[in-house]
Amino acid sequence: MWAAIGTWIIDRLIRDCRLACSGCPDAIVTLMFDESLKVMNPNHQAWNPVPGVTSDYINDYIVLCCKVKGGMTHDLYQHLKKYPGNSDMIQASVEGQYEEPYPDNADRGIYIAGGIGIPGMYEE
Repeated sequence: MWAAIGTWIIDRLIRDCRLACSGCPDAIVTLMFDESLKVMNPNHQAWNPVPGVTSDYINDYIVLCCKVKGGMTHDLYQHLKKYPGNSDMIQASVEGQYEEPYPDNADRGIYIAGGIGIPGMYEE
């Protein structure tokens, strides 16, 4: 049990140090077809969802698509409708064991999970 607690503490310390050093990058968010959001997050390092698996990136960006529902996605929808081209830059990061952590100083966040990643969302 102590080994698990120690591992968790070390993981949190490393995440906090990485956040303090690199901050939260600006992502390009675009409203597409009035019903979905395209989030292009800068890929500053190689990010693999599973070691050994490779993915294609668009101009060194990780691209995520989200459907507009209620809550934060609807707030983003309303925000983007005011901008030319329905596009703006916001601070966003990709959370996972191979990418930068979610910033603790943000007031809201969108969590995307799948497979066995859902239990981790309850921790945040």
